[in-house]
Formats: sequence, structure tokens, C-alpha cells
Amino acid sequence: MTRWLVLSMALLMAMGCGDDDGPAVDEDAGAGVDASTPIDAGPRDASTPVDAGGDDAAATDAGALDASADGDAGADASSPDADTGEEGDTCERAIDVTAGVALTGQSTMTATDDYGPMGPGCPAGGAASGRDLVYVVSPAAQTTYRVRVTPTTPSFDPLLYAVRACGGTGCVAGTTLNDAGEPEEITFTVDAGAIVYVVVDGELSSRGTFDLAVTLE
Repeated sequence: MTRWLVLSMALLMAMGCGDDDGPAVDEDAGAGVDASTPIDAGPRDASTPVDAGGDDAAATDAGALDASADGDAGADASSPDADTGEEGDTCERAIDVTAGVALTGQSTMTATDDYGPMGPGCPAGGAASGRDLVYVVSPAAQTTYRVRVTPTTPSFDPLLYAVRACGGTGCVAGTTLNDAGEPEEITFTVDAGAIVYVVVDGELSSRGTFDLAVTLE
């Protein structure tokens, strides 16, 4: 009887120890599975903003392309404005006669009235000058020029002068000695690399056609 009790108690103790070990293993295993879930989810979730960022960057690139397209369009739209007006109508569009030239059929009839001679060396009558055409000389070596304007419209009275800066005060040379329909002529020297503008204007707002001769002395 005593041996039976000892065996029974030993069996119960062995069974009790097995029960304690079982739950401990189950809890550890469960904890291992649960812990892996956020680790797996973390990288996948984290990849979403990265992918989204790439999409956003692409959108930014698209915006940059759109902006550049607009820039090109703006440049194209401004192109016509960069080259307006008739040749010779202003100093910016002056006709180059540096090498000397003989031009016929010149006209101030459709030109604009942009300039008038004012100051030392200029002919009188600048305040009432008419429409004008501009020519330019810029020699590589010091050169003396003779410029002659011959009206082909009898009512045209040329006002002829040369300036270093259009719209400024003072002339290199200038004349309005003769009557309407008669030629006017000036002579002046230009230093190497310098620029001088020759303006064919009209006294008392006269305008008309003319021939222009530029010769090197």
C-alpha cells in the first residue's frame, strides 16, 4: 500500500510538470509569431511612401517639362517683337555704310520721327525736324567720310547730321544750308573702332525721297 501511494504521487508530480512546460512553450511560440507580424508589415508599409515619393518626383519632372515648354513658347512669342520696324528707321536698325556706298530710292515718307539735332555742331531747325532714316559707320582704322544727300522729291529739304549717340546732345557734323530739292553734304573723321550715326532728317518736318552717296576720303 505504501509503495502504491509513492508511485501514484510520483505519477501525479510527473504529470504536473508536463502541464507547466506545455503552456510555457505555447506562449513563447505565440509570441514569436505575433512579433514577426509587425516586422513583415513594417518594410511593406515603409515601401509605400517610397513608391509614392517616386511618383511625386515624376510629377515634379513633368512640371519642369511643362515649365520649359512654356518658356520656349514665351521666347517664340517674343521673337517678332525683337526685330520690328523698317531698316534704317532707328539707330538700332541703322544701315551700315562703313565701306562706302551709293544708294538710290531712299525715302523718309514712311519712316518715323525719332530724332532731331540739338547742341553744338548741329544744324538749326532740330525742334521742327521731320521723319528720319539712320546710317552707321564704324571703321577699323581712322577714316574720313563724305556724305551727300540729293533729294529726288522737289519739296524735300534735307537736314543732314552725324552723331556719336542717337538722341544725345551735340553733332560731329551737320548742315541744312540749301533750299528744298537741293543737295546737302557733310565731311567728318571717325577714329578706329568708333561708331558714328548719320541721320537724314527733314527741315520743317519735310519728307521725301533721295539718293545717298557715302565716300571715303
